[in-house]
Amino acid sequence: AAAAAAAATVEPAYVAAPDVDGFQKNEAVGESGAVAALPGLFDGGACDAATFDAAAWAAANTDRVAQLLAKHGALLFRAFPGVRDAATFRRFIEAFGDDFQMTAHVGGGGPRNQVDGPVHTSTESPKELFIQYHHELVYHNAPPSKLYFFCLTKAPVDGQTPILLSRRVVAALEQERPEFVAKLAKEGVRYSRTFESRDTCARAYQRSWQEAFDTDERAVAEQRALEIGTERVTWLDNGAMKCDTQRFDGIVQDARTGERLFFNAIVLLHPAAHNNDAAGATNAAKYWNATYGDHSPIADDDVVAAKRITREEGTMFDWQQGDVLLVDNYIALHARNSFDGPRKILAAMVK
Repeated sequence: AAAAAAAATVEPAYVAAPDVDGFQKNEAVGESGAVAALPGLFDGGACDAATFDAAAWAAANTDRVAQLLAKHGALLFRAFPGVRDAATFRRFIEAFGDDFQMTAHVGGGGPRNQVDGPVHTSTESPKELFIQYHHELVYHNAPPSKLYFFCLTKAPVDGQTPILLSRRVVAALEQERPEFVAKLAKEGVRYSRTFESRDTCARAYQRSWQEAFDTDERAVAEQRALEIGTERVTWLDNGAMKCDTQRFDGIVQDARTGERLFFNAIVLLHPAAHNNDAAGATNAAKYWNATYGDHSPIADDDVVAAKRITREEGTMFDWQQGDVLLVDNYIALHARNSFDGPRKILAAMVK
């Protein structure tokens, strides 16, 4: 009886710097004063499955999790009893008290499907595609503050969700290409994205404008595009909708840490980042572009250098079924590895 009572009181263990393949040490400091890792880990493996309530734990640890997220940039909740499907994932993350985006993100390009309230599938681009590192929806005027991911089905081969501290990109680029960083900080960045009409959209790389803006009316789509930071909408002869954004900052300073962040989607949306992949290059040139805020072009070699740095500096771990990954969308970028076999990662965005 005493052993059962002790098991019932076991809490998930916080590990600042797990000795696990794929966890990357960084300069942040965890609760214990130890060097922290990307991501930090809460391990629920020792919790009693019969008595542990993941949602209750989340509600009781909201402040602690927020503080640790700011230190690590991302947190992994592993082996939490009872977090096993979309409904229990939703119950767990909603217990943190966040204000979620409840519908499919308006104006977002990546193909995904609604699952349960704020929960949707992660981007469902072709499995052979590596989705480049990016901060989510930085081509919007109100990008999400945090992202939750949930592993419902682990791919048998690869399919990881790599993550990267944004300050590492700025630091490396300042050493290698200081003029690029200076111009990006001064001029900012603009994005151009083209949405095909539903009747011609293959939906492999990007949604149709009808789906992205949740309407079949051009006037409504235009209004919604303008509300999220689009400066100009052009309707093309084939029925596609081209959206050119206002100027956004390319380098931002985190108000919490004072660190400079590579807060943009250049490596995701600039065609030069896809030049080593024939299919990716074709689709990037067709759908996406990024320029400086003054409309001048961003040099291909600067984009390629930024892409290389993200791949060198990023880290990843193998998903386990039931894993929940919480990412601070300002501190950390994320990506998606190509994969084989079935894979289903769910996601939710916090306003």
